[in-house]
Amino acid sequence: MTKQPRTIPNFRSEEEELRFWDEHDPSDFVEGPADIIVRLKRRPKRAVTLRMDQGLYDRLRATAEKHGVPYQRLMRELLRQSLNTLAAQERRASLARRHPKTREKVSDTISDA
Repeated sequence: MTKQPRTIPNFRSEEEELRFWDEHDPSDFVEGPADIIVRLKRRPKRAVTLRMDQGLYDRLRATAEKHGVPYQRLMRELLRQSLNTLAAQERRASLARRHPKTREKVSDTISDA
């Protein structure tokens, strides 16, 4: 018997969505291989101007081309992943401050990142 994919809930905020995906496996919400990208509803995007050195820009473009995606999409995804990682590290550090016994273990994890 095949496992039916679960339904992705509607989120009231981006923070709620981030917490949800921190606690759930996306492969539980799709039918098929786990490497399928889950498409969430589109959010309006805001145009921004960003200055970067030429070398970084060239690396970004080359990496995006290698993976067959537009460089703006790759940049957005890299930014999103970095911010999610930073938020998770901050949550672990906050927990460590509240629970001294885990402080040493958490600080080792953060310094390894």
